[in-house]
Amino acid sequence: MSIRKMLEFTKFVTGAVIREMKFAVKAYDALPSVLNYSVTGRCHSQCPVSARAESVRPEMSRDQGRQTLRHPFFGNVQSVWLSGGEITLLEDACERIRDICELLPKLKQIRISLDCADLEKTKQFIARLYSVAEHSQVQFWLGLSLNGAGERYDFSGSVPGPFENVVEIARGLQRKPNLSYEFDCAITHANCCRLDAALDFAERMKIPVKFYLATPVRRSGPEGDVNPAAGFSDKEKYLLELFFDKRRPVSGDRDRDEPIMERVLSRKRRSRRCTCGSEAVYLNPHGEIAVCAAGGKFFRQPEHLRAFECKKVLRADKKTLSREECRSCDQACVGRKTLRALIGDEWEKIRKSGYENELDYRSSLERYDQIMRQRPVPSGKASDMVLVVGWYGTETAGDKLILKTIVSREKGKKIIVASIKPYVTRWTCREIGENEVRVIPVYTQEFFDRCRKADKIIFGGGPLMPGFALGFGLRAFCEGSRKGKTLVVEGCGIGPVQEETPAASIITKILSLASIVRLRDTKSAGWARKHTGRTDIVVSGDPAEDTLRKRTVPTVLEKDKAVSFFLRKWPRVYADMPDDEYHKIQKIFDLEIVRSLDWLMQEGYRIHLIAMCHLFGEDDDRQYYRALLNGDAASRKMKNRLLPGIDEIYSPDGILDVMSRSVLNICMRYHSVVFAHGLKSEYIAIDYSKGGKIKSFLEDHGKLETMISLDRFRENLLLDKIKGALKQGQTPY
Repeated sequence: MSIRKMLEFTKFVTGAVIREMKFAVKAYDALPSVLNYSVTGRCHSQCPVSARAESVRPEMSRDQGRQTLRHPFFGNVQSVWLSGGEITLLEDACERIRDICELLPKLKQIRISLDCADLEKTKQFIARLYSVAEHSQVQFWLGLSLNGAGERYDFSGSVPGPFENVVEIARGLQRKPNLSYEFDCAITHANCCRLDAALDFAERMKIPVKFYLATPVRRSGPEGDVNPAAGFSDKEKYLLELFFDKRRPVSGDRDRDEPIMERVLSRKRRSRRCTCGSEAVYLNPHGEIAVCAAGGKFFRQPEHLRAFECKKVLRADKKTLSREECRSCDQACVGRKTLRALIGDEWEKIRKSGYENELDYRSSLERYDQIMRQRPVPSGKASDMVLVVGWYGTETAGDKLILKTIVSREKGKKIIVASIKPYVTRWTCREIGENEVRVIPVYTQEFFDRCRKADKIIFGGGPLMPGFALGFGLRAFCEGSRKGKTLVVEGCGIGPVQEETPAASIITKILSLASIVRLRDTKSAGWARKHTGRTDIVVSGDPAEDTLRKRTVPTVLEKDKAVSFFLRKWPRVYADMPDDEYHKIQKIFDLEIVRSLDWLMQEGYRIHLIAMCHLFGEDDDRQYYRALLNGDAASRKMKNRLLPGIDEIYSPDGILDVMSRSVLNICMRYHSVVFAHGLKSEYIAIDYSKGGKIKSFLEDHGKLETMISLDRFRENLLLDKIKGALKQGQTPY
């Protein structure tokens, strides 16, 4: 680390310590500024918690609520979160809100959660609330419950079918400028794989969405022993980490997302302080306050007890809560980051940026020049270790099978995979049944150590094309070359890549350093021979084909009356044409896909929309499918429709199973073509690479008649080919 970076870090730590000390002094005796007010225990879902709360103990009346809020203890409250239960079930709900505005002198905002299950009651409540907001200086925020989009809502909501209600309420609120609003999405076991759909829907409506863990609020009395929801399974944790990882670069809600992931992943130490007992206090429907909604004791503050004495009681109660109880808390009452977390995050940011700089294009090319001027330094004793580098951390279904092939070829050796997102690659190893493989992060010192110690370094998984993998791929080969290691390029394709660019230079150097070069198609091999002058380059085919050949398929496989689609959004990098022409063809193609789906459904075929990549933005096939089904081209009956596969994350075996049982597969993803050909299934290939990898694969295997070229796409081309393929391979059902 440079001296400048160390000075910056020292300055940051000093500032953080000073701010922390000031906050601690200020917060010690300060009255709470946030009131979490559970107004009622009644709700539309009639869950056991609310039912017991309503039947066992009476709730505060409006007058009792006024008397409670008059206490000086609430004199510093600036923000109130009204929850429940469902506040619209109270006949005097708006009158109670008006009382809150009058009785809390420093109040700045009120946030109200609504489930919108009863459309008419919710409309009436909002109309009365609007009149309150017009005569108040307080900012009002409404949280509309949206746990899924369209048919998906019924999978996760406790009340069937309120999706249309939520949409109608949201559109009505657009005409009420004094009321701010957002969607509230409660994360549950039922909807954790459909959060992308809820987010996409909210973005289409241009309404912000807040995600939070759905956990029951603890209540006092006989019904108080309500445990939080059971923990998420390993797959659910993976899906949630994947969702928030994708959301992180564009989300303005990082402060809210991070605590969710900490609780989901069950990390030992929370990185944020609990606001309970310092900044926030909990008030239940019975007029009792507590230091924490999830733990601690409830008590009703006596009228003679002064404000600082209430604070003292709460502070003493908080000390009695065990550290373990706070760590396992599932409530969303999180505030400032701890000093330890702030310093740790800053150190990690500096450390990672240093390694990223060392592994970028410029640094890797400089290291290559150094290696070429130095003599090899043998590493000595063999380690029987194989390091695999490539696009891991962003792998598609095809890359997963490539990894399985590489691991099976290196059986008996210690396999290590370098990944930019280790949790993704660890899940890949579980899916392909290779749990013994060790996954390490790229941007660490361990990566450099493994490059020098491994007996063999393999670049396999994903093509040699511009992107992050080229930088650390070249660096790995440089370190291995200096130690005299075996360097292998295993089954990669090349391109698209422009001539005389840094990426083209790096690809050439990787191929030149490699001891063995095996490429997946003839076109890639031609490029490699031209740029390196090597004559020993082998066209080995795609490594995934090896695993497909070993897969046992039943001799007689009963086909479903189903057509499966393996599509992707057409990447601009593959379209060598003007923008207006690209957008015109993309629009025609989207319309043709929708027309094909409509025709197939009319003919009684089951549709599978299968995502082979689900990682980043436009590369997420699920996002493209949702855009198709909700775009201008989609028919009304198709809007927000839940088609099989659209929100699922399939393992390679799951994809192969769906593909082998379908009467026809529409393949646009490169590896979907490889899979369908390897399974000997009926397929139509859509070449989006303008004569690149898909055409090369089909040429090498003599299957060009199955191909449609996207750059020369026209209306009815795909639908006519689908009709012809289904007629030719008719199967009785």
